[in-house]
Amino acid sequence: MATSINQPSRVRLPKMDIQKFSGKVTEWQEFYDAFNSCIHSNKSLTAVEKFTYLRSYLVDGARACVAGFALTEVIYDAAIALLKERFGKEVVVRRSHLNELLNTKAVYNEGDVLRMRTLLDKIETHHRTLAALGADEETYSAIVVPSLLEKLPEPVRLAITRGNPDYDDWMLSDLIEHLKGELELREKHQSLRPPPRKDSPQSSRSWHKKHGPGTSSYLYVKQQPQKCPFCLGDHAAEKCERVKDPKDRKNILVKYSRCFSCLKKGHRSRDCRSRGVRCQ
Repeated sequence: MATSINQPSRVRLPKMDIQKFSGKVTEWQEFYDAFNSCIHSNKSLTAVEKFTYLRSYLVDGARACVAGFALTEVIYDAAIALLKERFGKEVVVRRSHLNELLNTKAVYNEGDVLRMRTLLDKIETHHRTLAALGADEETYSAIVVPSLLEKLPEPVRLAITRGNPDYDDWMLSDLIEHLKGELELREKHQSLRPPPRKDSPQSSRSWHKKHGPGTSSYLYVKQQPQKCPFCLGDHAAEKCERVKDPKDRKNILVKYSRCFSCLKKGHRSRDCRSRGVRCQ
């Protein structure tokens, strides 16, 4: 039987996941908007059911805030009002976002582009939230911008302020704009940089750090019976009777990427860190 064109289709929407609220003021609005959409505004639920859901989503300080309330219909509205008063006041929320900006962790390594991108994303999130809350950007930028500049690596700080003598008067949006341009440039150059070759000194250092003396993998290998690198027999390389020709031995070392000095895998002789080892 054909479905009427005017008949609305019933689509099963995915279940919305509401993150639990611990009492962090900067997370209140996101929590309450999700809770309000899914539960508080749901007319098919009773007040007691809504209260039960509410308490299940509250943890730590937020749960302690309503812990003394009885699970009744009348008390539910009082619990919502108390939570809004405690965590939802605009002045308190604005102050919390400003504190988050001032307490942002600094990035010291200019090569750590990923951490700088994380820092920028955090700054931009708080900036947009403050704008939505009606905070005066000109007022708080005088305090926030100098603090954030100090949290950037010195070469990056110099790069974004060079040629901008008025950076002392920057708004937070100005800092975001200049930092974003510098980061996008660095990310572009980083994406064009070829990865280190497997036989490069950098790769060799990583191998030694992971498998060198003092590591568990090194001790494990050290305890195992040593195999001949040429024929895999249970004897030292210099005592091998199956592969005697130097050319054949060299070809085997090349084929299996072994060091010409210590005969081990994972690096070349020029990067070998073994002391006092000489080909026999």
